[in-house]
Order: sequence, then C-alpha cells, then structure tokens
Amino acid sequence: MSDRSSAKGIRRILALTGERARENRHYARAVLARLESEYEDLNRENQINRSSEEKIEWARIPYVEGARCRELLKSIKKKRKTKKAVIAA
Repeated sequence: MSDRSSAKGIRRILALTGERARENRHYARAVLARLESEYEDLNRENQINRSSEEKIEWARIPYVEGARCRELLKSIKKKRKTKKAVIAA
C-alpha cells in the first residue's frame, strides 16, 4: 500500500491484494537483501561493487521497504564516493 501525490491536495492511495501483493513483497525483500549485502561488502572490502546500479522498479516496492531501500542506496553511494577518494589518494 502506498499513497502518491498527483497535484496539490490530491492524493492517490494504491493498494494491491492477493498474488500481486505477494510478488511485490517478495521483490522488495530481494532488493532490500541485495542492497544490504552490498552495503556490508563495502564495509568489509576496499573494492567498489556496482550491483546496486541495476534498475530498481520503485513502483513495485511497498512504501516502508521503499524508504529503507532509498536510505540504504543513499548510504551505499556515499560510501562509494568516500572509497573512491581514498583509493585515488
């Protein structure tokens, strides 16, 4: 379930049920697991992975998991940037 804004004061609530909801939750968990794994790899290693560069279908990810994915992706990009600076120095 998520809500989206189409104009000022207008909200659209989108909810999926049944099999499609299950598929989207499964997809969100897979994306989240991939991002968490990449974040941990960046913490342990000096090499820079690009697995999070794969296209993420944000519309398929429920709101709560999407917020966590965006947060992780932001942290991954920040770590990559600092690792590039350290490697270049």
